[in-house]
Amino acid sequence: MSFTPQQDSDTSTQQSQQQQQLKGKILNEQQEQEEEMSSVYALKLMGGKSHPHLLETIAGHLNRPVGIVDVGKFANGETRVEIRESIRMANVFILQTGAGHKILDGEDDFATTLNDSCMELLIMAAGCKLASATKVIAVLPYFPYSKQSKQKRRGSIPARLFADLLKKSGVSQVLTLDLHHMQMQGFFDVPIDNIKSSPLLTAYIRENIPNWSNHVVVSKNTGASKWAALIAKRLNVEFAMIMGEQYKYAEALSNEKLDGDGSYAEASKEIEEEGEADGNENEMNEEDASGDGVIGAVKGRDCIIVDDVVDTAKSFLKAAELLKRKGANDITIIGTHGLLSLDSMAEFEASPHIKRVVVTNSISQKRHEGNTTKLQVIDCSHVIAEAIRRVHHNESLYSMYTNQYTTENGMTVAKAHDLQRKKFFQTPSESQLKLAMNANTSTSTTTTSTTSVSAPATTMPHQRSASRITDHSKGVPEKPLFEEEEDVNANDPL
Repeated sequence: MSFTPQQDSDTSTQQSQQQQQLKGKILNEQQEQEEEMSSVYALKLMGGKSHPHLLETIAGHLNRPVGIVDVGKFANGETRVEIRESIRMANVFILQTGAGHKILDGEDDFATTLNDSCMELLIMAAGCKLASATKVIAVLPYFPYSKQSKQKRRGSIPARLFADLLKKSGVSQVLTLDLHHMQMQGFFDVPIDNIKSSPLLTAYIRENIPNWSNHVVVSKNTGASKWAALIAKRLNVEFAMIMGEQYKYAEALSNEKLDGDGSYAEASKEIEEEGEADGNENEMNEEDASGDGVIGAVKGRDCIIVDDVVDTAKSFLKAAELLKRKGANDITIIGTHGLLSLDSMAEFEASPHIKRVVVTNSISQKRHEGNTTKLQVIDCSHVIAEAIRRVHHNESLYSMYTNQYTTENGMTVAKAHDLQRKKFFQTPSESQLKLAMNANTSTSTTTTSTTSVSAPATTMPHQRSASRITDHSKGVPEKPLFEEEEDVNANDPL
């Protein structure tokens, strides 16, 4: 029996239609499975007291209430945590950033430290695990003890120790924002997702710094050069680096060995004496060092000093002074985590060389409100909220940056998860209405209840402003979360 060309064409068309129907069926089944998992494993969001404002903002993006948790201290100083709602068979996200805070416990007001925040998180995670939570995910915008991720002589590695404590307490996954050292991911025996803030920082620069394309991005030492170079690449601007002083220990030790001594005490004596002369009692480390030379042209140019952590002011002020001596104009400091320890913000405020200091709200800056005119804060809550949503639904975090989504059967499609995202952001009352409809409730009752529910915002967190700035002098226009940038390689994970 022979087939005509027309019959062959009809056969191929039918096969193509069947393939399309099969693909659609697979996607529908996956969405149904995600919906079923989401209904079985509810999302619970709670946190310690290190950053309550960020917790409430994230909860608002997710349309979820903040879990009821009592945190306080006993008379002898022990941390007390009590979870006041059921979390059985739930995915519990605990937000706690690496900073101290204040606790209001009745009439008592406790000023706490970073260590208290860590204990709150560990006790809360252990309580959730014992209360039959399905997963306990620690959300740490700034990871505690990040500065101590390397072993020094006879010391330990506190960052690794804290990672072990998280696992021991029952944490099954970690979400964090811009780890201080990427190698720290190897400390964890549980999955860790490191969210990138570079799109937020570049969006801020484009939207809020006039003539930004003629600025120079500067690294204040070699340790921050990779991060600063990434920002310069995304902005397609020139890059400069300060170097020199971080090698003092190595040079001094080498000189001592040539003289025949070779002791660490002799090699570091000059550095210690210099630190005492400056009135700095803290031990100087490589990350706090500043240099005495600049690689790159900064004369007559505005500069942006970029680092992931803005802690004490000393190294930044030295870098700014050096840039000024080299002929630089206005200088902006921008970073992800604004620790701003001691009187650093007051020092930045008093410096004639620093025009502005920009950080995200990964750490609360409430204590600086009304005390400075140079500090601006980028809101990162919508980024963290979107990451939480994706982890809850087992979606890819990488697609936050590539705008792609890969299904289990290998198909790669753009924004295939938009429908699921809209369902996820429904209010709890709407979800209850659907359950009531399935339970054969009366049509009139359902209709009445439906009209009384306020619809969720049509703008999702991933569609909102990429750099919402806390600045009383001006607002920021609404823009997508991560705009696609033509100059950035799609394979670049940052």
